[in-house]
Amino acid sequence: MSIEQQKAYYDKRWTHQGQLNSLQLRRAVKILDYFVIAKKAFKAPKVLDLGCGEGRLTSFLGEFAHVDGLELSEKAVSKARTLYPHVHFFHGNALTYEFDAEMYDVVVSQEVLEHIIEQEAYLNVCHRILKKGGYLILTTPNKRVIDEQWSRLV
Repeated sequence: MSIEQQKAYYDKRWTHQGQLNSLQLRRAVKILDYFVIAKKAFKAPKVLDLGCGEGRLTSFLGEFAHVDGLELSEKAVSKARTLYPHVHFFHGNALTYEFDAEMYDVVVSQEVLEHIIEQEAYLNVCHRILKKGGYLILTTPNKRVIDEQWSRLV
């Protein structure tokens, strides 16, 4: 899928986002558990939510740290800026966005890596923008959980 097709897909997806399901809630809680550990390492951590969607988790993290959110979908960024004005959201492609090196203490990436064709390049971006001793909190789908959910649908 081209980057333009991905943008169109996510513009549509984030326009119709509903309530969190139990799996999304459990994932958010686990990310917050790891964030508490990471936050202890820094007095005032600077955080990036890379692929932040419509900004729900980003906004919650923004209650505890300076948080930026990068998202491919312009519609999601527009929605996030309206809903969560205390967080800085911006639009762009994670692989081509011109981040300064070592600018974040924590990078959060939830359910993004599996959508990236150039996964090694994506991880290199995460590594380059993290400060030394920084934390990458990354989640990807779990095949067992997805198989279980799929079996309930068929």
